Amino acid sequence: MAGASWNFDYTASATMRRFHHCDDRIRAVLGPVGSGKSSGMMVEGAMLRALKQEPNPDGIRQTRGVMIRNTYTELITTTLKTFREWYGYTICTYRADKPLSALVKFPCSDGTSVECEVIFLAMDKPEDVGKLRSLELTWGYMNEASEIEDYAILDALNERIGRYPKQWKDPVTGKLAGGPTWSGIFLDSNAPDDEHWIYDYFEVKRPEGFTIFHQPPAVLLAEGSTPENPIWVPNKGQNPMYLPAENIEHLGKAGEGWNYYMNQIPGKSYEQVRVMLQGEYGIVAYGKPVYPKYNDQVYYMPNRKGPDGKPRDVEVLRGLPLMIGFDFGIEFAAAVFCQLSPLRQLRVVEELVVKDTSTREFGNLVKTHVQNNYPGMVVLGYGDPAGNARGRQDGISDIDILNECGIPTKPCITNKPKQRIEAVNWFLNRWIENEPGLVIGSRCPMIRKGFAGRYHFKKISVSGRDNLLRDKPVKDKFSHPADGLQYVAASILWDESARNAANNVRTAMDAQLANQASNMPLPGVSSGGLY
Repeated sequence: MAGASWNFDYTASATMRRFHHCDDRIRAVLGPVGSGKSSGMMVEGAMLRALKQEPNPDGIRQTRGVMIRNTYTELITTTLKTFREWYGYTICTYRADKPLSALVKFPCSDGTSVECEVIFLAMDKPEDVGKLRSLELTWGYMNEASEIEDYAILDALNERIGRYPKQWKDPVTGKLAGGPTWSGIFLDSNAPDDEHWIYDYFEVKRPEGFTIFHQPPAVLLAEGSTPENPIWVPNKGQNPMYLPAENIEHLGKAGEGWNYYMNQIPGKSYEQVRVMLQGEYGIVAYGKPVYPKYNDQVYYMPNRKGPDGKPRDVEVLRGLPLMIGFDFGIEFAAAVFCQLSPLRQLRVVEELVVKDTSTREFGNLVKTHVQNNYPGMVVLGYGDPAGNARGRQDGISDIDILNECGIPTKPCITNKPKQRIEAVNWFLNRWIENEPGLVIGSRCPMIRKGFAGRYHFKKISVSGRDNLLRDKPVKDKFSHPADGLQYVAASILWDESARNAANNVRTAMDAQLANQASNMPLPGVSSGGLY
């Protein structure tokens, strides 16, 4: 975009292009450092949304926005600095009195003009919401939102947008006209931890109008590399699971953009690289994740958009059996509902996790849930082999009780943690016709968090030894659904009867798909398994 004495040169990345074309009320962009998020946000409010505002009777496209950062120092040295880099002084004037503000004004080619007022505020805690009081805004932008502690800031901001420009009465019709053409909130951030409100609202609760965009990772683990001994390489699109990294051409010295990322890696732990350079959520855990290669953008189905641009989910294949993995515990018990598709994709549909519930109560709860949500489907249950031990008082095992409740259940073929974990990893490491070998649905919040790191090996404190870990994952509320999934995966891989039952399709179409997949055998069919 060019004028008489100024230039505005902006080319959106693939992710930011989708972001700019989305009109949802509250949008977030998460990605690696240096991926162009902040620049895209600067263009979004004071330029793109300003240009889309309908002009008033005087031909002026009026908007007003607020840009928020967690501290005043960061507001001045980062947010305001970036804003000035984009808008300069030719089309923008600034006021230094508090609150800091700027006024962007320029003519448009259709004879109208833009006037966008931008207010800069430092806000972090709930007591700061008073700074928004009485403001009448079109939009709000939260810069590096992971550093803003409380959701109350966004909630208060949501009450102040959509109030500018004011409506006016049409002199001809006498009807009200005008008002904001669009109003909303947008925010950017590096990935926070999974207890932050960003994760809670944009990944779990997902209220109507909340949309999140994830940029591709900047670096990937090299082939054959492991999280224990990582070798990082630039993400140039070599792995079909990931789109190439963005904004490389604008980083560092011309033609050497990759050095910006590769020079950051020395001295960083695996988890630090995962959060800062891959854009993955951090995990509040004390130890090593059981599935360190898990990537939420790949395996969590709602993060994968359908042809209509809307989030997908794991749909139930009614012609196939429903496989339920059970894990029993004194405090927690879990049931994980899965299916094995004809193309051998393990589909994790749903989880049920209960606390302080007897096995019979739990069995009846699961039976009722199946009748209400999966009527007419064949059910196959697989449980913790320890659940086959008979009680001392009544001589009845947990698995016996599930069968008495009407849920056909048998013990898993193995209870060795290494084998069960490897069974899940077998599906995680597969790639089937541009789809991962394992997908997780929206009704599995604890399994999802478990994969992301909550299901972990605990560190052992030994003087002089920093990397010692226990050989079994920590037993807690996240381990029970994780174990339930393992019983299903291990049964499919190493129990021939379970594998045959999982492929017992009930419709001609499913049978045809199963025949097409017959050249994709599972381990153990002829070789006796992986072990």
